[in-house]
Amino acid sequence: AAPAGDGKEEEATRLWAACHSTPWDFDTWMALIPFLERGGEPMRPKLKEAYEEFLVEFPLCYGYWDKLAKFEKAGEGGVEEALKV
Repeated sequence: AAPAGDGKEEEATRLWAACHSTPWDFDTWMALIPFLERGGEPMRPKLKEAYEEFLVEFPLCYGYWDKLAKFEKAGEGGVEEALKV
């Protein structure tokens, strides 16, 4: 586990706030999603939420539907959840 106070939670919170205040700004999402992808297991719940919210705003971004399906397949939901995507 990452040590407390490493700044990752604070940075994730800052990036989320930016995405929520300007959800139409693609570049803001492209700052948040890769940050969460690099965050490992502690960021998994937030990453799923980010994929889902991003796809509401940008539903034609096929690559992120694919990432969400692979994320679901690798997680607790397995193939069944991946197929729902």
